[in-house]
Amino acid sequence: MWHTLRLNALLIASSYTTARVAEIFANQRELEKQTKLLTQHTEVLSKETDQWQNMVESFNDALKEIGDVENWARVMENDLKIIADVVKQVNKEPEPEEELSE
Repeated sequence: MWHTLRLNALLIASSYTTARVAEIFANQRELEKQTKLLTQHTEVLSKETDQWQNMVESFNDALKEIGDVENWARVMENDLKIIADVVKQVNKEPEPEEELSE
């Protein structure tokens, strides 16, 4: 009888262990699936991040070019004002000199 109880206890323990091992393997398979899916999503996200980075860099370059054009326009405007002032001075009729009475 004692052997029978012991044998039953071993069978129950063995059955429980087998069930736990099967559960662990199932969990491992699920983790592997999720890891693969996560890796795929990470690759997609990485590609999207690279695209966004390229777009931001292009936008940044465009802003720099606009800044360069604005600066060039200011310099040209200032130079043209100076030239216009010089032309006015050159074309200005000389004022008659007052004759000195002696």
